[in-house]
Amino acid sequence: MIEILETTEDYNEVVILAKLYAQQVKVPLSGIVELWRAFDKWRTRIPKEKKEIIDQLTSTIEILRQQGKEELNRISQEKMAQRIRRKKGFILLEDALAAIEKVVQEAKKDISSRYGGPIAVVVMGVNFKVIAMEAMEEVMPISADLCVKKAYTALAGKEDTLEWEKEEKKGLDGRNFGDPNWVCFGGGVPVKKTNGQVIGAVGVSGRYSSKASISLQEGEEMQQLKSFPLQDHELAKIGAEYLEDLYK
Repeated sequence: MIEILETTEDYNEVVILAKLYAQQVKVPLSGIVELWRAFDKWRTRIPKEKKEIIDQLTSTIEILRQQGKEELNRISQEKMAQRIRRKKGFILLEDALAAIEKVVQEAKKDISSRYGGPIAVVVMGVNFKVIAMEAMEEVMPISADLCVKKAYTALAGKEDTLEWEKEEKKGLDGRNFGDPNWVCFGGGVPVKKTNGQVIGAVGVSGRYSSKASISLQEGEEMQQLKSFPLQDHELAKIGAEYLEDLYK
């Protein structure tokens, strides 16, 4: 529409567009200012005797300005609602999706390497409900189930599931908790506010539980671990830290 307004020499076309927008056709906020400025330029070009056309353009400009104010107000209210929800510790869907995207993009960096591989990742809310989840192509089906259980365990236990894995190696039997959703594998990380309140968890499954749990093969040295791809625990931590930064 902007292109037409800027290139046409026929003010009749401009009037048709002005009448269209006067009917309050929704315009994205990014385009409203450009539109009313384009109509305003045309208003100065119309002969004064064409009062009806000038009035039409003036009316359309005012409608666009009002629409812009309403859109700004709506966006402001949405942002305020987001801030309130974040302050209360309710993880928003858009934030959960953004956290998952960060984890997936990090996993894709070394997807074809020896210790890389596809993963499943989930963000769980404080009510133990899944907010968002993604399973990369060719990930093992069991990983989709395990990532949820890892997030559940991190949320219920209020600490990294890697810690429960360490305890299990010392003799703890996770089955004694009597909870079928409880797992003792690294890859679950709780999301905490700065006051320590746990507001959710991130679970990742598909690789080793952590870099430290990779069994070194012959010829590999411990220092090589640092260069290995991120594993479930490290990837989950990326997602959790992203959310913690938003929900301070």
